[in-house]
Amino acid sequence: MNKPRVLLVDDDRSVLDALGTVIESEGFELVRAAHGHEAVEKFRQQPIDIVLLDLNMPVKGGWDTLERLTTSILC
Repeated sequence: MNKPRVLLVDDDRSVLDALGTVIESEGFELVRAAHGHEAVEKFRQQPIDIVLLDLNMPVKGGWDTLERLTTSILC
């Protein structure tokens, strides 16, 4: 059985590392992204079951990223 895949998106490396460690220790497969553009690309490349998304990020903010991800699901 495949582990559920979690996409963790945050521009703060320490948050990615800390939350990533906890998520992996709970048995999830982790995909990390440092900003919204990277998150959208990774979301398109592989199936993702859960997205944990920082809403306040530079490059591409969380709300814009959420809109792109939900648009990808609906299309």
